[in-house]
Amino acid sequence: MTRRYGATAAVNAGYFILGGPYAGASTGVYQLGGEFLSSGSGRSALALCAGGRNIVARIGVFEFQGSVFAENVSFPLMGLNRSRLEQDLVLYTPALGPRTLSPAGGVEAVLDAGRRVVDLLDGSGNALIPSDGLVISGSGIGADWLRRHVRKGSKLEIDAGVKADPLPANCTPTDILGAGPQIVRGGRVLVRRENIGHEMARHPRTAFAITESGQLLFVTLDGRQAVSAGMRLDEFAQELVRIGAEEALNLDGGGSTTMVVQGQVRNSPSDGAERPVGDAVLLFSMASPDALLQTFDRLAEDSAHISPEIRAPLRAAIVSGSSLRLIETLDKENYGRVSAQARRLLGSAAPILR
Repeated sequence: MTRRYGATAAVNAGYFILGGPYAGASTGVYQLGGEFLSSGSGRSALALCAGGRNIVARIGVFEFQGSVFAENVSFPLMGLNRSRLEQDLVLYTPALGPRTLSPAGGVEAVLDAGRRVVDLLDGSGNALIPSDGLVISGSGIGADWLRRHVRKGSKLEIDAGVKADPLPANCTPTDILGAGPQIVRGGRVLVRRENIGHEMARHPRTAFAITESGQLLFVTLDGRQAVSAGMRLDEFAQELVRIGAEEALNLDGGGSTTMVVQGQVRNSPSDGAERPVGDAVLLFSMASPDALLQTFDRLAEDSAHISPEIRAPLRAAIVSGSSLRLIETLDKENYGRVSAQARRLLGSAAPILR
């Protein structure tokens, strides 16, 4: 990932599904560039907040909540872009991929961009997800509700978002990464009970922490090896407090624990090599125009970040050395041509230009 995007450093991030049709998908609440990708499990999460060059981060519990409205009645959405359970109503978005990957049985309502039902499938499963639409998939009581209240041509309303506890002060989250548990709060060891199952065993660990001054700490700890046993979560929390953590979140650990700096793995992964992981936190250093240009060229290789038709104008703006020209080029182009992540990354680096 660091090579793909030209990042200076990275650590592994949240928990993810290891196998099956949803392999790689986050098991926690997950929002990227303002778009919700996963409903998660209601555990602690890291939120990165909008505004300015300085990164504002908050740690708290973020829970997905939503409802579908049809014929003046509603039914709760129980999940987003995850496997459908026996008694369930799940929302699928194009971010998942071309199909819902749901099993046969149940009912799936296919919605267009205007949230109108263009197809209603009963029993088949694995519906196609329109590139500008959604699919609502129900089983058990969820399927029964769809059969009673939804028809082809119906106009549905969908209300979906997250509830935060505590509400993050001065923070409108643009990105949310579910992991958990929170292990430091207010500069003290506080391991939240979140049904993780590995709190009291010694394992390799990864954490994200925030100091009292707002400095961000990315910490990995080796384990499961002859020279490194790992730590319990309370031991890890004590070490994080010792190095200055005011708040800290435990990320995925075990064989996933990896830190890369300047293109090299700096820890000793317990699997003997890097494990393929579902997501990571990447850090970028753009202290010069040349570094900004290198980052842009890496991003431009991925059309999901920068569409081909906007690459030349954006590159010309960076080469010109004008921060005003870069910001104007970013602002006048629609968000479909530059991803929210690329827009924020390039925009935050604009002040290094003249």
